[in-house]
Amino acid sequence: MQYIVIGPDGQRYGPVDEQGLKVWVVEGRLGSTTWLESVDGSRVVAGSLFPDLFKHEQQFSPYPRAGYGTVSEPQRTSYGTISLVFGILSVITFCCFLFSLPLGITAIAFGIPGLKNRDRVSAFIGITLGVIACFIAIWMIIGGAMGDIFS
Repeated sequence: MQYIVIGPDGQRYGPVDEQGLKVWVVEGRLGSTTWLESVDGSRVVAGSLFPDLFKHEQQFSPYPRAGYGTVSEPQRTSYGTISLVFGILSVITFCCFLFSLPLGITAIAFGIPGLKNRDRVSAFIGITLGVIACFIAIWMIIGGAMGDIFS
């Protein structure tokens, strides 16, 4: 018997016989939730009513069964946001270089991988603030040491 395959977009494909359906299952073009209509239009059935056709569906299908029309969004990391937070904290605490220097270095460390993601602006600002805080902290360390030497 031949069938017309009703795709998820409503398009009709075929006619195709049972051997062709098996090939489509292996190719991942046909699943157990796909609707099949007989060529004469007398009945419409779900693919799951053909258990011998889909018994090895997971074994043979090279495609993941995520569903039709689903697009997974790229993984979003928050390195840029973390860099921005540490950059702001490092600038706020610049008067105490013991806090400012490690926070600035952390802002730079998180900002560099954050530049590769979608939150590049946050990462760039975090790196900038971290560098500024590190320079101020180093300037305070050197200035303090020089003050001790010359006093």
